[in-house]
Amino acid sequence: MASLRAQMDEFQAAMISQGKVSDKRFLGKKYKDVFIGYDAVNVLIDLFQLPSRKEAVDLGHRMLLGGLLEHVVKQHTFKDEHLFYKFNVVPSQPVSPTPTVSQTKTKTRRFSL
Repeated sequence: MASLRAQMDEFQAAMISQGKVSDKRFLGKKYKDVFIGYDAVNVLIDLFQLPSRKEAVDLGHRMLLGGLLEHVVKQHTFKDEHLFYKFNVVPSQPVSPTPTVSQTKTKTRRFSL
């Protein structure tokens, strides 16, 4: 099995490429580059073919204990809930989000005669 750091890199890349990491607001406060716990659980299940949400939460919790991610105000362990978390590590490989439809449209060129 891959190391926890290798799993984290793969997980972080998937979260970013799927657009799950973004700026979010809660009670008027803005949190930069965060993700939601239950979205993370869904990605962990799909990415690592985990048999249950509990196993995904356990893996996320190990990543949290390893210092690879954290709750934004450090008040929760990793949970399958609408809680904000952030990554504490820079991905080993640069990752860019999957482009949106508007970003992939080609520009119309104008020619003058």
